[in-house]
Amino acid sequence: MQHRTLREGMIAAFIGGTAVALWFLVVDLANDRFLYTPTVLGRTVMSLFGPVDSPDSTNAVTLVYTLVHYAVFFAIGIL
Repeated sequence: MQHRTLREGMIAAFIGGTAVALWFLVVDLANDRFLYTPTVLGRTVMSLFGPVDSPDSTNAVTLVYTLVHYAVFFAIGIL
């Protein structure tokens, strides 16, 4: 029974995380700023660990934010 609850929590977390990510994408595309929200949030997350060195690190900060975004959703889904 516990594995079923864990699996369902992870599925719900994936669906919720993806829905929020798609919402960010729609809002950013409507404002002609592709991946603006995850980039800004990624810079914020990375600034917690120190200064972000390069303004050209858009892909890196977007990836970091995406990983943190899904990690938080999975943690909540498991709980």
